[in-house]
Amino acid sequence: MVEAADPKKLAYVASAQDRDHGCCIVWAETRGKAKALAASELDVAFDEIDSLRRERRLDDFTGDLVQWQLDEGWSFPCGFCERSCYGGSSLRVVDQMYCDQDHADKEAERDKKYQLEHAERETKAEELKRRAAALRPGSTVHGAYWNEHGGVIDITLPSGRHVTTNIQWLESEEGQSA
Repeated sequence: MVEAADPKKLAYVASAQDRDHGCCIVWAETRGKAKALAASELDVAFDEIDSLRRERRLDDFTGDLVQWQLDEGWSFPCGFCERSCYGGSSLRVVDQMYCDQDHADKEAERDKKYQLEHAERETKAEELKRRAAALRPGSTVHGAYWNEHGGVIDITLPSGRHVTTNIQWLESEEGQSA
C-alpha cells in the first residue's frame, strides 16, 4: 500500500465513454490526477473517462511500453488504413503500427508527397511575401500562405489599413490605391 505522502506515481489504464478515443496509460500520485491526465491524453472531458483501473505491473515500468502493450494484446490503428493492428501479424515502424509492409510503404510515400507539397507551398509563400513587399513599399507583410486556391497575404499597408488578401488584389488598381 502506498501512503498519500509517498511521491511514487502509480500506473492507471483509462478509457473514454465513446471508445473512439481508445485508451491510454498514465502515471499519477492519485486516482483523480490520473483521471485528469487521461482526459487530457485522450482529448476528452474529465467526466467522459468511464474506466480507470490500476495497472500495478506498470508502477515501476522501464522499457518499451508499446511492446509491452502488444504483448498484452492491445491493438493500435494502422497508420495507413486505421484498422486494428495486433503484435503478431503487424509491422511496427518506431511507434507506428501497420497492417503489413505494403501499408507501411504507402504511408511512407504519402508522407514524402506531403513533405514535398509542404516545401513547395512554403517556397510559394515566401515568393508571395517578396512580391507583396515589392508592390507596396513601406508595407509590413505579416505572413503569407499558399493553398489550393492560390496565395493569401496578411499585410498592413502604408496607410495603416490591415488586409488579408491575394496578390491579384494588390496588383489591381483598387489594391494600388488602398
